[in-house]
Amino acid sequence: MLFISHDLGSVAGITDRTLVLYRGRVVEVNKTSQIVNAPEHPYTRLLVGSAPTLSGGSIDRERREQLRAELHPS
Repeated sequence: MLFISHDLGSVAGITDRTLVLYRGRVVEVNKTSQIVNAPEHPYTRLLVGSAPTLSGGSIDRERREQLRAELHPS
């Protein structure tokens, strides 16, 4: 089954493996637990931090801006 979502909280509850796409490219593929607990790509970290059910809650605004800057360097 293929499940598509931006909500990694939902993904974590129903999947064993997760593939993360960013701008149409695969940036991370791993066991869901590995992606949730140790995301490698800045976009994945942003998704994990935005899910209130993961990582103890939402990431703060400053950290979110840092991750966005990593995704879109000047």
